[in-house]
Amino acid sequence: MWINENQDFQKIAGIEQAAQSTRPTAQQLRTLFVHSAVPFVAFGFVDNTVLIQAGDMIDNTFGVYFAMPTLAAAAMGQVFSDSTGVLFGSYIEALATKLGLPLPQLTKEQ
Repeated sequence: MWINENQDFQKIAGIEQAAQSTRPTAQQLRTLFVHSAVPFVAFGFVDNTVLIQAGDMIDNTFGVYFAMPTLAAAAMGQVFSDSTGVLFGSYIEALATKLGLPLPQLTKEQ
């Protein structure tokens, strides 16, 4: 009984059609990888640059003045880095889109 109900649900939900759709080609997967990887690499570069620079500045100024441990300065640098990521994440993604990388041309089911 459960099997029949499950099959009926799958027909109604369209799950059966999605399972029968074609798999993405190797070229589509490579294109998707490059299209997704470029913004991640750029974001990681910006995020780590801000983290290192902010942590170093905090360590050399507030850390000296308040006798703060280096790890505390690094944690405060992480706060600046996270804030920068929130503020500029969409901007970095928009710049990566302007590079003109090809889209993978996937269907909705894929």
